[in-house]
Amino acid sequence: MTAPAEVRPPSPSPAPASSRSSGWPAPVFGAVIALVTIVTIGLAVIAPQFSENAAGDLPSGWVVVFDSDLSSASSDWKVGADCGFDRGGLFANSGDSPCVYAPSSEADYISQGFRLDATLAPAAEVEKSQVAVVLAGTARFGIAQDGSFALADNVRTSDDEVLDTAFNWHANGLTANTIRLEWDGPGTPLVAYTNGFKVAQVEYSISPSSNHMLEIGTTRDGQAIYTHMTLASASSQGS
Repeated sequence: MTAPAEVRPPSPSPAPASSRSSGWPAPVFGAVIALVTIVTIGLAVIAPQFSENAAGDLPSGWVVVFDSDLSSASSDWKVGADCGFDRGGLFANSGDSPCVYAPSSEADYISQGFRLDATLAPAAEVEKSQVAVVLAGTARFGIAQDGSFALADNVRTSDDEVLDTAFNWHANGLTANTIRLEWDGPGTPLVAYTNGFKVAQVEYSISPSSNHMLEIGTTRDGQAIYTHMTLASASSQGS
């Protein structure tokens, strides 16, 4: 009698290979992480070069000449039909005649160095486009509601004027904005800041015999409300 042959169960078929990847290959993932790290470090290095913070302390020897809210009338300001105390500040309305800081007509607060800070009410508080124009001696800075600005020394040619747009200007109409014009004295540039950051500079010089008046206003088709002003001076007459 012949012994029965051994019967083996069939071997299971191998599982098909998955057609989907379970994640990025390690080399690709590592490269992405490295790229992100490089970009982050690069931004940390170059970001401070995009802007410069406005200094808080005054240079040694400087004094504050004027520092006040403009919510109530003051005889320190010469007002007129186009600029006067209204709406909680000095309201400039479509004018060719700006408000003048009266003491600056007699005293030289500019020729050895100055710092002028101005706060503007939100643009929504005026009916027309908000445009602020500030003149300190021969220094001129004007900025529109969209942040476009011009910085110049009025005694120089138009080729020296800086035209640009402030990257940090609050153009939504709901937020107040600040302006600073600063000149640290002979041999230094005139610098403009918006909302605490430097946006432009130009060559600047002014003699003691020049016009030293401080004026604020707007353009013929604009409006602006100045709610606070501060003027600091390095000039001997300002101390």
